[in-house]
Amino acid sequence: MFYSYDPLRNSCIVLCILLFSGCEIADGPLGTSDPIPHAEAIAPEDPIYAPSPSPYADSLLEVAENYIEAARYDSAVNVVTKAKGVFEEIDYREGIIRSIVVHADALERWGKYGESLSILDDNLDQAHRWLGEGHLLIGDMYNTMGIVNRRNGNLALSIVFYKKALLIREKHLGNRHSLVGRSKNNIGVFYANLGDYDEALKHYKEALDIRMTALGENTKDVAQSYNNIAVALKNKGDYDESLIYHERALAIRKEVFGAIHPEVGASYYNIGVTLGAKGNYARALENHKRSLSIWRETFPNGHPLIGQNYNAISIDYQKLENYEEALNFEQRSLSEISRSQGEEHPYTLYTYANIGDIFLEQGRYQEALEYYHKVVNISNRKDVKQHPALLNAYHGISDLYYKQVELEKALHYSDLAIQRNHMEFLPVSYLNASRLDNYSSDTSLLNSLVLRAQIYKALADQEGVQMLEAALNTYQMAVKVIEAHSLSFKNDGSKLLLAEQTTSMYEEAIQVALLLYRYYDDESYLNSAFQFAELGKVSVLLDAMNEADALEQAGIPDSLLQDEKELRLLLTYHDRIIKSELTKGKAANQEKVAKEKERFFTTKKTYDELVSTFENNYPAYFDLKYKGYTASLTDVVDEMLEEDELLVEYVVGADSLYIFVVSDSLRHVEVVSIDSTLSRDVERFKHGLAQRNRESYIPSAHSLYSVLIEPILDDVPQKESWIIVADDVLNEIPFGALISESRPVNSNYFDLPYLIHNYSFRYTYSATLELSQAYLKDQQSQHVADREKKDFMAFAPVFKSGFIGWERGAQMIESFRPDSIRTTEWGYLPQSKKEVQSIQSMFSERYSLWDKFLGDRSTTFLNKRASEHRLKSIDLSLYRYLHFATHGVVNKSVPELSGIVMAQDTTGGEDGILHLSEVYNLDLDADLVVLSACQTGTGKVARGEGLMSLTRGFMYAGTDALLASYWQVADGSTNWLMVSFYDYLLNGQSKTTALRNAKLDLMDRYPQFAQPYYWASFVLIGK
Repeated sequence: MFYSYDPLRNSCIVLCILLFSGCEIADGPLGTSDPIPHAEAIAPEDPIYAPSPSPYADSLLEVAENYIEAARYDSAVNVVTKAKGVFEEIDYREGIIRSIVVHADALERWGKYGESLSILDDNLDQAHRWLGEGHLLIGDMYNTMGIVNRRNGNLALSIVFYKKALLIREKHLGNRHSLVGRSKNNIGVFYANLGDYDEALKHYKEALDIRMTALGENTKDVAQSYNNIAVALKNKGDYDESLIYHERALAIRKEVFGAIHPEVGASYYNIGVTLGAKGNYARALENHKRSLSIWRETFPNGHPLIGQNYNAISIDYQKLENYEEALNFEQRSLSEISRSQGEEHPYTLYTYANIGDIFLEQGRYQEALEYYHKVVNISNRKDVKQHPALLNAYHGISDLYYKQVELEKALHYSDLAIQRNHMEFLPVSYLNASRLDNYSSDTSLLNSLVLRAQIYKALADQEGVQMLEAALNTYQMAVKVIEAHSLSFKNDGSKLLLAEQTTSMYEEAIQVALLLYRYYDDESYLNSAFQFAELGKVSVLLDAMNEADALEQAGIPDSLLQDEKELRLLLTYHDRIIKSELTKGKAANQEKVAKEKERFFTTKKTYDELVSTFENNYPAYFDLKYKGYTASLTDVVDEMLEEDELLVEYVVGADSLYIFVVSDSLRHVEVVSIDSTLSRDVERFKHGLAQRNRESYIPSAHSLYSVLIEPILDDVPQKESWIIVADDVLNEIPFGALISESRPVNSNYFDLPYLIHNYSFRYTYSATLELSQAYLKDQQSQHVADREKKDFMAFAPVFKSGFIGWERGAQMIESFRPDSIRTTEWGYLPQSKKEVQSIQSMFSERYSLWDKFLGDRSTTFLNKRASEHRLKSIDLSLYRYLHFATHGVVNKSVPELSGIVMAQDTTGGEDGILHLSEVYNLDLDADLVVLSACQTGTGKVARGEGLMSLTRGFMYAGTDALLASYWQVADGSTNWLMVSFYDYLLNGQSKTTALRNAKLDLMDRYPQFAQPYYWASFVLIGK
């Protein structure tokens, strides 16, 4: 995992591992992938050798191979020895060499690497003399020699043997045989060992293509390819995508081998490591213990891979802060590996490095240093220069000296860590923002850069401001690494995790930039701080919007775009079925889940292949999709703000709140000290508003005002319209409900000094997002012919058959399940019908007689006609205003299942809820979407990305702005508020001003609605 303040422990061990297994990727003792060696020499499904003169000896070889597959290696060796004896009696030389190959393979699978290599070395010359150098069996010998050399850390020699094996196999079998696929796979393993995961993936996918053609999908070889692809994706940081491939590999292995088999255990091992990399250490531990149980049952005593499993369990305990158990399992790991491989085998390096990390975390610096130096010394003796454990040791030593404020030493070992991470061992002087390629691990490089920046910052006290400049430059390089790192991610979950993991780094970078700003009084440093703040917000949504724009603008044929849309809809459907079923917990239909996962996997493979085609064949698609842009202060002033507007952007740090204030006449930042009180006040404020609790609301409303608003008021120009960019816990805060003076908790709501009396507020996820949206709109208008736009479309299911409802929300939070929708009686919302009819009348009153005659510029669907099926059958992009007056449901655990409730029409094949996952697939070109329902603006707060709510989906789908709610809203007051809002809007006011005036009117005309519960829930998000 990526750290910032707490230094980067286990970075290389968890995320950048040397891979060791036979023809499957397997990390070292602390590895992150399947450590099961795989029988390569002879494939039962490939009858490539003619029968020998002795059917008995042939049958013995077949039995030996079966023993190998069953992990009964001692039995395999005994039987193959008998077969070899028979072949020797009849002097059948090909049979003798085949026996030697199977014998060596059994020893390698047994973990007896030295014996395996010895038997091959001793017989290679003889095999050449008997069979000729280009014989297929010689290729099998080379292949196993490559495996064993890789396991012993001799990568340079392993690739020589792998390539020799490939040439022989292609000569005899052509380029589409499964054995050729296995050689391609092994070459991929070699590149993965070097940390070149893109090149590894290229070879893995070539191998997969061959294996699918030669063998079919539900085979062990294809499962192995899926496993290897998953491991490479994990090492690239694309954890969620990795899990998809691991789960498919596991399903195939269980089908092929049954529940108890080494390769099934290996899948659990890999899934555990990937879950650990995601930070889910408890589930990682469960999977590693499950794997260990299988391996103990299927492997002979003393197998080195059991030692690797102990190591993985140790990491889980370490992350769970159970250091006693972590050290216990490290010692068990070291004992197992040393007993079978010796104390200085490359496997042991991981164990020593991880013990050093455990001691470092405990503050036992001298003991940590001792174990790190063991890694360094063994690596030097074994001439292992680029082992990930060595990189981790150098990084750990650097971190150790940083903690002890021995900064020059810390910098020296940071140099060594970065140097060893480069494929050519180039010195750190080579490193700059334009030369960040050819590093074996982006994750390790990122961790090293962050630690290096921290060291530079600490050195500034001794060596002056130039060290701050070096720190800033280093953080800017780290940003380039993050951007490059996320480019290859195919799963938003992985991008969200990366965004979460880098938030602390962005805060550190802001601190450094502001120190330089205060020292030099140079606004360029303030701009750098602001851009770091922007980088820490909604990067995943921005990427998705760039990709959508790329599809539209890159000149891709309509037929391919239709394929992309249909595949995307299928993915959404399968994913929603899986997640909704899993919300049932123990009652979930696991057979249904497994089937949907298989369908999802197959569809996603096809979708990813199509996207790869776009990237390779349509250069404009690639350029548009991966364009990088971050708003500057100048961009905000020149392109975003109106004359009366002020941007206020917040960044919530560990113990500081950063408030950026930008207008046409001001560029300023305020830093406010905070503690846990801020989070408590936010929760009290939200609770007080939603539950109408004065004791919670009134004190917290002023306390938050004192922290969020008061510090900047002296510097703020007189701007009535504020744009708020919130962060972290400040999401879901309606700023208009803050109060500017302390008042008793029994105060009359009507008399409270609400901030809405002074300012209007709108909210945006980031300045970069808003400016990017504006740019995309401009681009689209240049490429899409003008169409006659319509004004208003509304949906109000009303739910006449339901119980009388006073609130527009479903009481099905968290546990909501779509399959229960048709058995639920939703509350009757009589005011929703009046609401949409009144608003449509406002539009109609402005039409000419001709427009009224045509009669379709404004449309309202009521009752059963307001169905999900109807919504999806309409070209929504024709409408400027879309309005939904209905119930809202929210699922904060699984935001994709949140949605708005439509009429329950069973004839259209829909479940009656427009889920967030479906909103993303809508095609909008709206000025405004109004979600006149409960909690449509709330959701799960993702650190570093913002609020995962329905509003996010509508923004992606193509609306400029949304009106959404933060809590349960009353049917009657909502009706009045919405009608008033549209009245002001259609009379020429901006959306922001119209909403503010509607709220003020509600309080003035109906004092009983002065309580913020009735008016503060609705907020305007977007332009």
